[in-house]
Amino acid sequence: MNVATRFGAGVLFRVLVSAVLAGAALTLFLMHRATLERPSEARQRNVREIVADVDREVDTVLAHFQIDRRWIRKVEIPIPNAEISRTERRVAIPPDVIPVQLNQAFNTMARRYNGRAIASENLKENSVTIHIELEGYIIQTIVLKPNPDLRRDAVGKERQKKA
Repeated sequence: MNVATRFGAGVLFRVLVSAVLAGAALTLFLMHRATLERPSEARQRNVREIVADVDREVDTVLAHFQIDRRWIRKVEIPIPNAEISRTERRVAIPPDVIPVQLNQAFNTMARRYNGRAIASENLKENSVTIHIELEGYIIQTIVLKPNPDLRRDAVGKERQKKA
């Protein structure tokens, strides 16, 4: 009889532990799900702030590569059914700027905002288009077009070599 009582106690203990673990898992799941669902107004405001930050960061990346502001044409395009706009930049780049390096810099920057940069090459037009995607929206489009007549600032190159 002592063995039967021990067996019953062991099973009962395992059932209780399983129920406690299942309850903990359900609680963690519900807590995680609650953090994913934000009010849409707060979310839109947050996305607008991030879009503005990404816009400034794109300018910073272009400046880091010594892309002159005169070589950039910027247009705001409204996104349907959203309170944000997509920024499109047409950027003339000198031949010594490598589009793959720009794409990598944009991707690194976008990851800080939980986004990504996607590039595609158009051989017919000799251009590279980089889209920065955030929260399911393309918020930036950068079209890079090489121009053999452009030259980067020599002083900027010296600073870049020292860094």
